[in-house]
Amino acid sequence: MSILLLSFPLSYYLFMGASRHYFCRYALPLAPFMALFAAEALATASTIAANAPISVRQAKKAIHHGLQMSLADGMALEIEAYNRTVPTEDRREGIRSFNEKRRPLFTGR
Repeated sequence: MSILLLSFPLSYYLFMGASRHYFCRYALPLAPFMALFAAEALATASTIAANAPISVRQAKKAIHHGLQMSLADGMALEIEAYNRTVPTEDRREGIRSFNEKRRPLFTGR
């Protein structure tokens, strides 16, 4: 519990000289939760990876840079990112697959 409350990464306890007792007492009980977290993270990552690569890239860019801007500039960046996805084949495939009620096959173009 203290690992979570102190906000130190687990590597701090593993590699920075934490005693075996401390690790066994506080970190090992978290192992089942860390396994569940890892499984959930992999499921989320595979869901994201199944999306159109250009759209994912533009969304990540808009989120990363948009948080460091004013609201108006962030919204302008979001519109710019969307406009970059409009002429792509993946966008047309997404619309086509939605209308045909099937899973999209994105190519990254």
